[in-house]
Amino acid sequence: MPLFGWLIAARAVVDLIGTVKDEQDRFNREVEGAGEDVTLSRDRVELARLLAYRPEREDAEEAKLARSRWLEANDAERAFPCGIVPDPVPVAPEAEKAEPAVPPRPLLPSEAGWAAESATSPPQPSPEPPPEPEGGAPLRPMQVIAAVLPKDLVFIREDTDDDLVEEVGRLPRDAIQDVDVVDTHGVHVPDPVRESIEPEEVVFAVLRWSNAGTPDEDRFLFRSPWMAWQAAHRIRAASR
Repeated sequence: MPLFGWLIAARAVVDLIGTVKDEQDRFNREVEGAGEDVTLSRDRVELARLLAYRPEREDAEEAKLARSRWLEANDAERAFPCGIVPDPVPVAPEAEKAEPAVPPRPLLPSEAGWAAESATSPPQPSPEPPPEPEGGAPLRPMQVIAAVLPKDLVFIREDTDDDLVEEVGRLPRDAIQDVDVVDTHGVHVPDPVRESIEPEEVVFAVLRWSNAGTPDEDRFLFRSPWMAWQAAHRIRAASR
């Protein structure tokens, strides 16, 4: 089995990336003064940006320090960003997130109706089960970093809420067979000569490897062919 299971169509991840971009554009319009009724000085804009991102920068610095210590402790030769994969931690359904219903408490002797016979209520129809989500369980994207250890290629979570390094996948370096880059339709994407300023194109870096003698593959989503091929070359260099 692959290290990461794509449980829904890649289009959903593309839509998610588009949503993130839309939110970023909206933030820029509101904070940077691009809105119709917003007028801010450059100093105030810079101050607002620093204050907005300070907690995230502090968390990122702590995670980066913990990752550096982990890489050093595991004799890592190098590490590099390796795109987006499905998070192995499933997203809790909305029904599980909702607060449980509180059963009605029994009446006290001092309250009206305590001694009255309870009326027999007609049987209530059983609630219909919620419709099954299309495409399986919800998919939460996760950015990963590939770490080249002496014998293994290890994938760790990039964004964490604490200073712990979480390993999410591992395979032997001598199991790596090939790496390619394809688009969302599975068509090969050529290695660009240089980084382009053209609009971003969502692609996959496809890692093909031998899983105990059985051919297997894993896919890593990138927002441009250039970034995907950069990771592909580094994975190829890690093969033995």
